[in-house]
Amino acid sequence: MTVSIRAIGASRTAPHDIEALSGSLSAERLAALKRGGITSFQACGDDVFEMAAAAALDAVARAGIPPDDVDALIVVSESLWEAPDAPGRAPHLVFRDRMLRRLVIDAGFRNAAATLQWAGACGNFAPGLRAARALVSDGASRNVILVLADRLNPATPRLVENGGAVLSDLAAAVLLDDRPASLELVRVVLHPSQGVLAPRTEANFVLQARELQKALRGLDGRLAAELGCRLAAFDRVIVETFADEMIQFACEVLQLPRDRVLTPGRGAHGHAFSADLPLSLRCAAVQRDIQPGDFVGCLSISSWMLSLCAVQVGPLCTG
Repeated sequence: MTVSIRAIGASRTAPHDIEALSGSLSAERLAALKRGGITSFQACGDDVFEMAAAAALDAVARAGIPPDDVDALIVVSESLWEAPDAPGRAPHLVFRDRMLRRLVIDAGFRNAAATLQWAGACGNFAPGLRAARALVSDGASRNVILVLADRLNPATPRLVENGGAVLSDLAAAVLLDDRPASLELVRVVLHPSQGVLAPRTEANFVLQARELQKALRGLDGRLAAELGCRLAAFDRVIVETFADEMIQFACEVLQLPRDRVLTPGRGAHGHAFSADLPLSLRCAAVQRDIQPGDFVGCLSISSWMLSLCAVQVGPLCTG
């Protein structure tokens, strides 16, 4: 069965120029961010529950369907610090109930069987997408929304030390169904990784670099076994990682031509946690960086897992 990404929604944005961080950055660090293509970051005044609802409602609006037509809802978030105090209850249960109440009751997704997951921070997109895809391909659901929402704890610096990125508050919502649409979801591949995102901060740089190299090659081999081709054969590859150096490292290990590698959302939003890849995919479609017929790989490099979502661009692709 064909499973398609019909629409990608986003939360409301509040862009800030990275110059706003100049008081906490050296001139050298600020220049390095700009060289990496990062020009702004997103700082949202809404809580993570409002961000999730805004993204989900944007997705159904783009798809031209009412919230009532969505019959399954998967929410992925690690912003448990936003859970209200509730003596005697575990924070993750308080967070779950508030998130699902905001979406199912307040935002109108009343016919959706809803669940909340948390897994691997930046790597949450692929596992969530795989779960959503299974619901559609098994015939259990017709319209499934995957919501990825995280907001930075105010106690955490926005600047990623030695990572070459600024963290942003953004949510994305991906609507999947079984009808022909702009993006056909071909495969989701996961592979374990014990490498780290910024190995130069580790005491044993060589060991960590080798671990990441082994994981990248393992992912590529698994892709070849399942699809019959390696990542270098894809028309475009969108890479998500908060360390600039890892993009170049991945290109070298996987022998990816640099002109095929896209980071279209990076300049606008820095690093948006698990919402990074779907927002970058939407951005690539809007900017016409991907064309009908293109085979596109969405590669996520995170500390404990690598993942690749393979999609084929259809004739209706407009973002």
